[in-house]
Amino acid sequence: MTEHNKIIRGAKKGGEPRTPIEHPDSLQSTQFARVMDVISEGEIDQIEGGAAGILLDGTPLSNFSNAEFVIRTGTQTQTYISGGDGIEATTSVGLPVTVAGGPLTRTITANTTDRVRVTIEIPTLQIITDEGDIVGHSVRFSIAVQYNGGGFNTVRTQTIKGKTSNAYTKSITIGISGSFPVDIRVTRISADETSAKRQNTIKWASFTTIIDEKLRYPNTALTFLELDARNFSNIPARKYLIRGIKVQIPHNATVDTTTYIGRITYSGLFNGTLGAATWTNDPAWILYDLLRNDRYGCGIDASHLDVFDFYAISQYCNELVSNGVDEGAEPRFALNIVLNTRKEVFTVIKELVNIFRGLAFFSSGSFVIKQDKPTDSTYVINPSNVVDGFFEYNGTSHKSRHTCVTVAYQSYDMLGEVQFERVEDADAVRVYGSITKEVKSLGCYSQSQAHRLGRWILETERYLTQTVSFSVSVDSGLILIPGMVVTIADPLKMTARRGGRVRTATTTFVTLDSKEDIGTFTTENSPKIMVVLPTGIAEERTISSIGTADNTTFTVTVSSAFSQAPAAGSFYAIETSTIKPEKYRIIKVTEEEEKVHTITAVQYDPEIYARIDTPIIAPPVLPPPVGGAPNAVTDISFSTFYYTSGSSILIGCDVSWVHDGLRTVQYFIDYRIDNDNFTEVISTSPNIELKGLRAGTLEVSITAFSFLGGRSVAYSETHTITSNPSPPGNVSNFTVTQLNTTQAEAKWAISSSKDVIVGGYVVIKHSTNTNDTFDTAASLHLAPGSTTSAIVPAITGKYYAKFENILGIRSAQAASVEFTQSISNRTLIYDQKEDTDIPTTFAGTYTNTEKYIEPNYSSPLNGIVLKTDTLWDSVASVDALSNWDFVGNVLSTGEYIFNSTLDLEGTHELLLERRLAFTGFNVDTGAAVSDVDAEVYVRTTTDDPDSGSASFSSWQPFQNIIVKARGFQFKVVLTSLTEKSNICITQLGVRGLIGTISNFSFTPIDSGTAAFPGKTVTFTNNFFTGATDTINGTNAYKPAVQVTLQNNQSGDHFTISDIQKSSFKIFVKQSNGNAVNRQFTYQALGLG
Repeated sequence: MTEHNKIIRGAKKGGEPRTPIEHPDSLQSTQFARVMDVISEGEIDQIEGGAAGILLDGTPLSNFSNAEFVIRTGTQTQTYISGGDGIEATTSVGLPVTVAGGPLTRTITANTTDRVRVTIEIPTLQIITDEGDIVGHSVRFSIAVQYNGGGFNTVRTQTIKGKTSNAYTKSITIGISGSFPVDIRVTRISADETSAKRQNTIKWASFTTIIDEKLRYPNTALTFLELDARNFSNIPARKYLIRGIKVQIPHNATVDTTTYIGRITYSGLFNGTLGAATWTNDPAWILYDLLRNDRYGCGIDASHLDVFDFYAISQYCNELVSNGVDEGAEPRFALNIVLNTRKEVFTVIKELVNIFRGLAFFSSGSFVIKQDKPTDSTYVINPSNVVDGFFEYNGTSHKSRHTCVTVAYQSYDMLGEVQFERVEDADAVRVYGSITKEVKSLGCYSQSQAHRLGRWILETERYLTQTVSFSVSVDSGLILIPGMVVTIADPLKMTARRGGRVRTATTTFVTLDSKEDIGTFTTENSPKIMVVLPTGIAEERTISSIGTADNTTFTVTVSSAFSQAPAAGSFYAIETSTIKPEKYRIIKVTEEEEKVHTITAVQYDPEIYARIDTPIIAPPVLPPPVGGAPNAVTDISFSTFYYTSGSSILIGCDVSWVHDGLRTVQYFIDYRIDNDNFTEVISTSPNIELKGLRAGTLEVSITAFSFLGGRSVAYSETHTITSNPSPPGNVSNFTVTQLNTTQAEAKWAISSSKDVIVGGYVVIKHSTNTNDTFDTAASLHLAPGSTTSAIVPAITGKYYAKFENILGIRSAQAASVEFTQSISNRTLIYDQKEDTDIPTTFAGTYTNTEKYIEPNYSSPLNGIVLKTDTLWDSVASVDALSNWDFVGNVLSTGEYIFNSTLDLEGTHELLLERRLAFTGFNVDTGAAVSDVDAEVYVRTTTDDPDSGSASFSSWQPFQNIIVKARGFQFKVVLTSLTEKSNICITQLGVRGLIGTISNFSFTPIDSGTAAFPGKTVTFTNNFFTGATDTINGTNAYKPAVQVTLQNNQSGDHFTISDIQKSSFKIFVKQSNGNAVNRQFTYQALGLG
């Protein structure tokens, strides 16, 4: 070799030696995680998208290498999944596999073996280069199987590449599917290495026989995952996107699998039978399956379920409504839910029916479901079919009504994570502030469905605020069930009687029961009549003409015929354009006593459903970026409020803010008052209620956090909380409208102060003296501050109203309105005035009170006052007295009993109206005060009140009341809250008004032939004809009697005489003056 051909290896520039490089080991022994999951009861439809529908820590399985899955959908006959737990037996081999030595073979004779795991070991896999570098190498081998000597078949060929300086093992599992004995052969394919610098020796370390447990888990949907352990530090969290349990659906139903996936459409008529089971997200048939299934459900027999009810609910659920995005649509209700928690049966049922606004209950041994949706009224309720004709109404306060709803729902875009949809009533927020309700929309994966739930809550709380309770006898109570919509014709609410019972009817002509109090209406009022037919279902028709059958009944003709003639005694209600009966949906029926059911119903308004289904204004939630910190919040809003805790009044503040919600799972709120330490709280929605605050500067800092711990820039604002709030605003739009003889409705505009709405009141007072003020008027009613109306006694005089907040602070000025009571069909028979009766005023009985005259005050006083607690005899020195009229402290209470007792000399129903006016004054200065009050009381008896043994009722306060009794006694109770405040009753009295009654007989009566005055006819009910204690005295109000002869002849005439409260006499005679027996009917009208 010549000099110029010499090769020098390993030299660097400048002749420096090169350091060899050893590459890091790239081969590591692979371990596999094997996971078997129960994903559902069976049979399910499929995993959506196959491997793409299985999420491991949020990443689709299809994105991983060395990952496999097997699924069983949960059929009764499904096969077991091989690869799970089993009985293992390992046999060591420990021999190298070479080309020179040929393949290695081992035989398995145990015929119960299901799988064989072959473990290959590579002691070292590397190459040392001529430069000294240590790099990777490769080796290739195969595994073949022979069944019962039938010849080998290669089942796996494997190439292992990389570098390892330590032993590396590879396990390969092979399923056994042929006859025994079974031979396993391992063959080296790569050439044997002869240089020590090139190492790729393989050994067959061992083989393991595996006998599977062979558990099929019938009717259970399973997945089996085999995952490369290198991809995970722990067993990953698994999520499966599946089309779940198959349920039976109607024979005429089809499930949409392309456009509105899971939605059911119907064609043709439903005959009541169900077809094959298939997957759907229709909540009605999912519930039906859960009720029927005896394995995972309730096991209710089909005979106890009305499949047509479920069909109707399904139709409503599957109607397409706007989804608020690009004029798109979706089914009104869809259900996608996992039920994996043990709960009470009815709890689960209630949760599921709530999804479609349903109501579930058991009735007559059957399970019944109803749905809150537009529904026609099917029954008529009026006083004639209600026990005692009494309806009890209750309304919700604004304190219990929300202005915002935050709905939690799940999102497919967010891999099932919870999202929040905030729904606001913007008008209500401006008036009442942010009163937020947080709800969870179970099984909801749609933002617009969540929005509709929030809108439904706001609409029902705002517009369906009134409930009514009434009792019905069993003949009506058996017909009324929860969910029904009924028409209520309550004359007290409608100001006229517009309901009753049918006397006679055809399909086009109806005779009503009575003309009395039916009110005035004509065909110009667009009248309609609703009648309950013999089927138990009400039908409504337009009234085309109105007539009169006789002097006591109405007849109406309808424009189109009823489906069948109403029966005599059936119930009806009349509606006009000016007076309409109200509709209510029944929510509860309870049996309070034998054959009497109590019905509770809530106001019904069909208009809300269109508003609920209106498009969403806010854009849908979009998938947030995967990484990065959340954006900062903006625009913090504060609303201070006061609340009670025990006997303490505390301060709170509603805090809300604006945020896009991207990449955000929760908010950290740090707050403090003045220089206090910060307190940290957490909210998952963009609002929070802070309590336990005090006056000062409230500083709030809000930071948004992501799921991965990223945080936004903190955003801060301050808000000043005062300890001396100003009085609430004055009451506005204050009106008083008479409803009936004894009641009036006071109305006002809602307060703008939350201190009044939450825990405050509307204070209503009254005085018969229209020159009085709020402070000197008598307390009448205390209404919750969240209300805008109240039923009050109807009394002539002046009504006053002020707002009072939770701190007890009242409006600066009172709203007032003068009112004159309208009384019809009643006669004034008693008018007692204690302050003006002569010769002696206030001549009754005093207890801790006295008659008082003081002409020297700026407003002279003359009336009844409270006594003081000190007697003149106990005064040591009169020279030290600053006040000679009132020595000592004013007593807190006293009373005055009227001078006389009212005796009607018979038991009658009497309308009583109290007459009361007073002034509060400071006993030292004469200045006006407001911390005094007075109330008039009555007690009654049905005995002779002057007998000395009469049994009286207990005393009860009243302003305007109807009482049935013979004797009446009255008193006034005076109260004072402070020792220097006294009250002077200046006007005091009671008026009594009696109504009219009638006695009649439409059954003919024989007059007989007795001599004059003839036949005595006794009334069914006694009339009031006057009494010694009443105006005009006894026999001043005799009834009018009208007689009609039925079989009279020419020349016959009659004489009525001796009209008393209990009877009259009639004498019928011929023209010659002789008595003659004739039949007659009569009607008597008088007071009673």
